[in-house]
Amino acid sequence: MILTYCILLFAILSLGTWIYQATILPSIRQRLRFELFHLRDQLRELVITRKLKEESAAFQQLHRRLNILIKAIPAFDLAALLAMDANDSDLKQRALRFRDLMNGSMPEVQAIYQNALRIMSLTLFANSLVSLLWMTVAAIPVAISRGAWKLCAIVLEQAKTEVLPAFVAKENELDFLSPVGFPIAAH
Repeated sequence: MILTYCILLFAILSLGTWIYQATILPSIRQRLRFELFHLRDQLRELVITRKLKEESAAFQQLHRRLNILIKAIPAFDLAALLAMDANDSDLKQRALRFRDLMNGSMPEVQAIYQNALRIMSLTLFANSLVSLLWMTVAAIPVAISRGAWKLCAIVLEQAKTEVLPAFVAKENELDFLSPVGFPIAAH
């Protein structure tokens, strides 16, 4: 019966995964791309209205990164994030310099930068949702089995230290009830 439920659960999850990745996720990605296009247009509008110089480092860097983000939306997921080398000091330095550049920019540029970060967070969640779901489904039996093994170990330890000695003590006291003098447990 449990196997039937497991097969049914995996069938439902597989169908849900297919529906999400085939219909829902592309729509989400397209909407997020349009939001990034809008942010890029807002940044360009700052140059057109002469509030920001096209040659400025803030414009060049943010414009370049928005273009990269627009292209990277389908590939930006948990696996890509984990594949990045967190110990790469050059990457950290570039990220810190870019963050400092954005924090020192005019409020409109900062708002565009913050919105781009929000969109990339949503992208990461949307692209990783199915992976997170399947990891959770895989982790539940492991957690349950580990919990079951821990519970068994606790019960066995308690049985060895408390229950069995108590039973042996009671058994010796109850020997007189046995017809031939054998312990009751032997019957």
